[in-house]
Amino acid sequence: MTFTCLGSCASFGNPLASPILFQLANPSSSPLLAALQYLASLLFSTGPKTRLHIVLKSGYASIPDWEQEAPQDVRTFRRMVLLTISWLQRRVGDRIDEFPFSLVALADPNTSQEFRQSICQQWDEAHSCCVRPGFAAKLKKRHIRGDDLLSPKWLSL
Repeated sequence: MTFTCLGSCASFGNPLASPILFQLANPSSSPLLAALQYLASLLFSTGPKTRLHIVLKSGYASIPDWEQEAPQDVRTFRRMVLLTISWLQRRVGDRIDEFPFSLVALADPNTSQEFRQSICQQWDEAHSCCVRPGFAAKLKKRHIRGDDLLSPKWLSL
């Protein structure tokens, strides 16, 4: 996540560079989703590029040895990873999944048609009282539908 956000600073001022929000709002290119998947792999897999490195550097021969000999360390490790996952999801993921931020994916040329339809359907099902105040609420009050948001008029804004 940090690398992606700092990397976007290098393209600041470049009118051809896509905004970082495009990447975050699109699950197929989201660095947030990649980070969450990596953190989950630390909890569930035992491959050479996962938590095994952490275990071996701690002086244990294998993950089962570590789990048996240092259960408190295992518990602390799991709690730290889960805390990091929940923090990222709550601070970044939940906000990007809400309107108006999720509408950004409609303007991204790399977004799949299936995902666009999903966003439009969620938009149409959401009531004006259930969207964040500001841009999303104003769009809802104007009775803008999901299909309207896919029109060239809205995509050019």
